[in-house]
Amino acid sequence: MAKRRKKNTRLTTEQRFKAFVERALELSKLRAIEDGLQSSYNLTWSADSSELRMTSREPDEEDFRSFLLLFRQFISDNELVFANRIFNDCIRFIRDDKLKEQVQKARDAWRNAFCSSGIAMHVDGTELTPEYVIDLWINGHYFHNDADKAAELKELLGQPLQFVRMQLMTALPLLLNSLFYLSGVIGYGLKNGLFEFPDDEAH
Repeated sequence: MAKRRKKNTRLTTEQRFKAFVERALELSKLRAIEDGLQSSYNLTWSADSSELRMTSREPDEEDFRSFLLLFRQFISDNELVFANRIFNDCIRFIRDDKLKEQVQKARDAWRNAFCSSGIAMHVDGTELTPEYVIDLWINGHYFHNDADKAAELKELLGQPLQFVRMQLMTALPLLLNSLFYLSGVIGYGLKNGLFEFPDDEAH
């Protein structure tokens, strides 16, 4: 029996850009995002028990899980819409210098948001950077069965104050700002012919 020839499924940069814009639009329409992905945390000191307690208000858990299911595509390097790759390609192929400069600033903000949400958090010598915490929640709790990360997250959740949750909910809005800005630039650039793609990717 003759072997079937595999189809060439390699997408062009333009096709990946369009997919990125579509995914970002889909993300923006999720209920968790339409509600603002709002969360708040309050610390209360109890003189009677000499304890510092944290109370919180967060998005609906099922809405939040649906959000993360789509959001993780933007932070996984094996995904079509991996944001780091899209940022770099946008800067490579965009022809408007002023817009390129703005995208570079958005890329820096995206990268910085993984390093710090503006709140430095350490537990038992471990720095809970946004990147570290997001990985723990996604791979140790929501979608994968990484036993080591699940165990580490459980230990962190055993702390009196839920810093590991606060860091997650504080960092995500910062990342989304850069993500949606990039989507807007790409959509505008595609509509107005501001990208110059390689000749070998021409349709």
